[in-house]
Amino acid sequence: MTRTLTITTLVGLALPIQAALLAHYDFTDGILTNNEVGPAETLTLINQGANIITTTPQGSASFPGETGADADYLELDRSGAGAGAFTVSIWFKTGTVDQGSFQGIFSNNVVNNPNNFSWQIDVNGGIVRLVSATSGFPAITNGDAGEPAIIPDVWNQIVARKTGGSTADLWLGTETTPLQSLGTANMNPGGLQYFRLGVNRNSDSLYEMEMANVKIYDDANVSLTDLNAEGPQLLAVPEPTTGLLVLLSLPLLLRRKK
Repeated sequence: MTRTLTITTLVGLALPIQAALLAHYDFTDGILTNNEVGPAETLTLINQGANIITTTPQGSASFPGETGADADYLELDRSGAGAGAFTVSIWFKTGTVDQGSFQGIFSNNVVNNPNNFSWQIDVNGGIVRLVSATSGFPAITNGDAGEPAIIPDVWNQIVARKTGGSTADLWLGTETTPLQSLGTANMNPGGLQYFRLGVNRNSDSLYEMEMANVKIYDDANVSLTDLNAEGPQLLAVPEPTTGLLVLLSLPLLLRRKK
């Protein structure tokens, strides 16, 4: 028995350390701000207009995409917490892919300073981008011919990773297609100091969309295949025809009783 315990312990020590899941926002409980991992990463709803972010019957968050004084988004101040590596996975759906310039899906850091390593995932003229606020604002995009694009009215998945101190990559897929690489760049996208859902860094461009199953890890060693296989993890909504059939059958049942 002692030998078995010793071998098991040694095997356990030899296994690779799993990436830590910092936050998981799935919205299926009807609450926009809850972190399913724990209360440490609870979001704050910034509501400045009449069209507030809501949850749908299927358990996604519906972002109205209002701008200016009506901007509504979710954010979390993590007190300056950096990250040597990270993975951010987001499922989203929209009916209109091109909504203008710099429409934010996810961003980190509020201050517009080229030296603070803030970054954002946005859609600029229909082109998906991972943009760093470091010198020159380097970006990874799907602007090259033949690269995958956002498909309207279906659930798309975007994954941004910081894979090292100065390297990053970007991936795009759907529920029925695996994640495909949009490229790798020698850039430092920054950390996870102040991440925000549904808005760009400057708080003035917001993407109209539904969002689901958002996961944020403090590591880049996360299986992209597993993340894609999860899908948006929505709730099953009964077909409306079920209730209709019951109503239509009531007169027949009443006749039989007579």
